[in-house]
Amino acid sequence: MTVADAVRKTADGLTLNLRVQPGAARTAPAGVEVDGAGAPRLKLRIAAPPVDGKANQAVIAFLSKALGAPKRDCALTRGHKSRSKTIAINGAPDELLARVEALWGEGR
Repeated sequence: MTVADAVRKTADGLTLNLRVQPGAARTAPAGVEVDGAGAPRLKLRIAAPPVDGKANQAVIAFLSKALGAPKRDCALTRGHKSRSKTIAINGAPDELLARVEALWGEGR
């Protein structure tokens, strides 16, 4: 399973399929896993608690900073109350994919 399996290029950028673990000791990527439906997802540990949308805000803030994309270009499109989330990021798809792969540790 690779990072690219959990990412889809779009005309405007990328769509990331995530599995978020809120309340972690620290915020960090944690590999790629397959969910119960067999879909690949990028695992992301988030230090923020799953209360009042704080974990969702932390996901957007982390991805925005780590990928060099403005927060306005990052949006939670599915999974507002679920650990399985879909995030849309606007920008150059090939550049964003390279940054995602570097962040999740591929190509090192």
